[in-house]
Amino acid sequence: MPPSARPPIAYTTALLALLSGCGLTPLQINQSNVTSGSVDAVWRLTRSGAGGLQVQVEGYRAKSTQHLDENTSVFTSEQTTLTGPLDLRNSATVQRAFLGYNHQLFADQPVRLQWFAGIGWAKARWDSVPQAQPPQTYRGTVSGSGPAGGVLAAWQVTPLLALEAAAFGGVSGLVTDTPSSIDWAQTELGLAFTFAAPVRLRLGWASRSLRASTPDSWQSDLTADTRGPYVRLAFEFR
Repeated sequence: MPPSARPPIAYTTALLALLSGCGLTPLQINQSNVTSGSVDAVWRLTRSGAGGLQVQVEGYRAKSTQHLDENTSVFTSEQTTLTGPLDLRNSATVQRAFLGYNHQLFADQPVRLQWFAGIGWAKARWDSVPQAQPPQTYRGTVSGSGPAGGVLAAWQVTPLLALEAAAFGGVSGLVTDTPSSIDWAQTELGLAFTFAAPVRLRLGWASRSLRASTPDSWQSDLTADTRGPYVRLAFEFR
């Protein structure tokens, strides 16, 4: 066989795994009590306080152990197939950012509603370490940008305290034609403390979901489902 006709290592590895009856599964992280930290700023562009420009950045780290059953495999970026029964110690660092338009309904009322839409960016970096001898670390990275948005509802209980609920998310791959994608969604329930305008401290509980698809078709995707506290320093300028 001429060199140009030889299949690449990744293709051969994946083909052998499929022929042997092994099922491909994504790398998985599922962890509770994951704390995220973020900064959020809104510049109101009108006297009524309705429309505004919003910027937000957030980050968190999660880890958990994934068990691969017999005849179940994951593919790594190093063109290696890991087949069960095997335990993997997976960890991931997630960063995301948002830039867009924020519109507030019922400004300066006890009950307020905000919706926001714009461009989101997210990046996930992860490590996988098989619990076997000798230990070896396999790494992957995916980033992407695309449409993002959400809603936030607030009830001003006292002049200094509000109860808030929010849901937002973003998808990639719709703006640029890239083989990789990273989609995320998040819901929150918490309190907002106003110490001195324009500063607010938001604290509460969040549920987060992330799906990352790598550019390499022979590398397993990443799914990360986490829950836990969030801390957000927020500014609102008028």
